[in-house]
Amino acid sequence: KKRRDRVAALAGRLNALSPLGALARGFAVPLGNADQLLRSTRDFVPGASFQLRVADGIVPCEVAK
Repeated sequence: KKRRDRVAALAGRLNALSPLGALARGFAVPLGNADQLLRSTRDFVPGASFQLRVADGIVPCEVAK
């Protein structure tokens, strides 16, 4: 029982640190056309398309201005 509880606690910690866990909490990851991570406002050029990775899929987007 002790070992099982420890494994469950460690699994919970790993899940909390997981990028997929962050998406499940409501965060999104912006990705460029080659699936590169967009990290800065300089990465978003007016008229350019990109994708938002969310917990349940991908949302196609376009920079307005």
